[in-house]
Amino acid sequence: MLVANSLYKKLDYGPLRDLAPVVLVSTPPGLLVTKPLVPVKNVQELIAFARSYPGKLNYASPGSGTWNHLFAELFNAMAQTKIVHVPYKGASPAVTDLLGGQVQMMFSPIPPARPQVKSGRPRALAVSSEKRSGLLPEIPTVSESGLPAYTAEGWFAVLVPAKTPPAIIVRLNRELNRALRRPEVKASLAAGGTPGELARSIRDGSVKWGKLTRELGMSL
Repeated sequence: MLVANSLYKKLDYGPLRDLAPVVLVSTPPGLLVTKPLVPVKNVQELIAFARSYPGKLNYASPGSGTWNHLFAELFNAMAQTKIVHVPYKGASPAVTDLLGGQVQMMFSPIPPARPQVKSGRPRALAVSSEKRSGLLPEIPTVSESGLPAYTAEGWFAVLVPAKTPPAIIVRLNRELNRALRRPEVKASLAAGGTPGELARSIRDGSVKWGKLTRELGMSL
């Protein structure tokens, strides 16, 4: 949604033109993890190591254009590092090769990485969000641990066809917000809000990630 216009040369729909926002569901962070053999224990050390050995470190992603890929490229751009992208066909093989040592780092979703992180394989350095995650509150953010102003979050939302009657959008928004406020849901999905707030999120995200993809010359 946020990068489609920038990544694809021809798109059969306009994300902002053909879809109407209902509610933001979740903005999960990525977890920056490295294999234990990489001699770094925090983001500052990772940046210093990557700058000392440009092109020698690599990172996995579930594929080109995925948020894991974009988070790492934003890191490269802001940290002025040259960590090499290794795209996989999905998250499972990417995580498997990280644990096996074939790749050295990645921005992983938190839930599947959490059990391994607790055991020390892989090593968790930071979360990509502006604030620490409630799932791993002991892990610092990238921003607070070596790369100020870095923020990158996943994005899940409910949208409907653009011609959906406004009354239906209002009703959907009300009922979904009610569900998102339930304690068992709020523990893992801490979002919600109005259609207008979601529209601003789409515009802001499209500007941020579109700028990065254009600067890198990325296309699919």
